[in-house]
Amino acid sequence: MIAPQVQLPLQIAPNEQAMIFDVAFIINAVYQQTIEPTQAGRVPKRIANKLRSRLKGIARFDYTGNDDYLDMICAVMDDLKLIQLVQPPFEGMKAHVAPSSFIPTWSAMDVIQQTQLLLKEWLSSHHWIDVVGFNYKHGETWNYTNAETRFLYFNLDYRLGRQTLLKQIKQCQPEQWYSIPELIKKIWQEAPLGLRHAYSTKMSSKEPVDFGTWVQIDGECYTGMIASTLFDLGIVLLGFDAEPSLGNNPSAFQLTSLGASVLAIEENQSLNTAFTADEKEQPPSLIVQPNFEILLLQLDLPTIYRLLPFTQINHLGMASSFKLTGEALLRGMRSQLTLKQILETLQELSARELPQNVVYTLQDWAKQYKEARLSQVLLIEVPTETIAQQLCTNEKLLQYGIRQITPCQLAVSADADLNDLKKIIEKCNINIHFTGNVQTTRENNSYNQLIAKRPDYR
Repeated sequence: MIAPQVQLPLQIAPNEQAMIFDVAFIINAVYQQTIEPTQAGRVPKRIANKLRSRLKGIARFDYTGNDDYLDMICAVMDDLKLIQLVQPPFEGMKAHVAPSSFIPTWSAMDVIQQTQLLLKEWLSSHHWIDVVGFNYKHGETWNYTNAETRFLYFNLDYRLGRQTLLKQIKQCQPEQWYSIPELIKKIWQEAPLGLRHAYSTKMSSKEPVDFGTWVQIDGECYTGMIASTLFDLGIVLLGFDAEPSLGNNPSAFQLTSLGASVLAIEENQSLNTAFTADEKEQPPSLIVQPNFEILLLQLDLPTIYRLLPFTQINHLGMASSFKLTGEALLRGMRSQLTLKQILETLQELSARELPQNVVYTLQDWAKQYKEARLSQVLLIEVPTETIAQQLCTNEKLLQYGIRQITPCQLAVSADADLNDLKKIIEKCNINIHFTGNVQTTRENNSYNQLIAKRPDYR
């Protein structure tokens, strides 16, 4: 374990747990607009530019100079099942991003629990991008005739390096400053091959690794992990010997109280037992103002997530603000929220009565909402209403969601097993006649299974 440094850094970069809020902002964007990824799986540039300007996370530039931070976060959120890609039912329509069924579970978590899940994902994710330090020596500058240099540059495994780095940081005391160069030197002394695949290691860990070469590759990778992901997650604060700027690595870090809480959680503990929160009921801290602004005066993630489907975000942080608009309300109703549910949510969370002008205006906006549901069904036609009533009360047909749409016409789900339906109706002493090109569910499943077995199937 390295000793804390006595001298305080000259500059400290403010930390707002950027990634936690960026995830919430993207979920709000998914509720409030239609996002149809490109064929390459990226957020369309027009939308991406607007969203990226509101996100707080550190840029992850690719080799062409494009910032991949937004696409990286979306890929991580997809891995965590926070968002999903919904395939259209018809040809000619594009798939779009939608919130997933895991959102209610995620939204009930506090900051420590959400950060814990993100950190766990970072340790194993192929999608997560860590930046490198500004002193990283890129490949074109190396002489690859040197076997050691060639090995160091071409055998990096960031997931192993993340484990190596966290092992050292876990030994640090919270809210004390530590030198990053000293931390990097400690890793070199104890685990110089901590960024390497065990199966690809051509150099024994007992053999010396030149520090001058190692620090410009591995050392800068570790520095970048601290300055990007661990900072974005709120695990550490960063200190600088001079004004933070491009080309300037942080010189020191401090483990935050949030970071200490997250790292102290044993990996084998469940989310339910990992963190003991103060379960005392907090008084409502949300204020709905007559100008349609919503103020949240404390950090309360469950409340934030309850507002995301039908509001626009102004600011997210220790104190947050939102805006009620007609478009946002209609989007919320499109996600199957009713006006009654929205008003009840606002009143439940509010510290005082809702302004009357806000209630009346929301009611006026809601009148603009119209919807129709399009679904595929199997149509059952019978000659008399008596037969229709007999089928509607059949317990087995009720399991298929049978419903009467006209006196002599019934409908059941298109997913129903047609052979089973035939047997049930025939047991009622009713003869069956088929019209049209009707396929059984079993035939459709067999076709899908056949496609999946094709050599070119992806």
